[in-house]
Amino acid sequence: MADFLIAYGSQTGQAETIAKSLQEKAELIGLKPRLFPLDENEKKVSFEK
Repeated sequence: MADFLIAYGSQTGQAETIAKSLQEKAELIGLKPRLFPLDENEKKVSFEK
């Protein structure tokens, strides 16, 4: 199980690069982070009457 979650949203790739760097550094000290790209996990909600 992940010690913590790194959620990021990125249009240009900058946030993804930072998130992956943070993940690598956390793994070096024994943590187990999980990356969560927000743009791939959006839920579509529809409201019906």
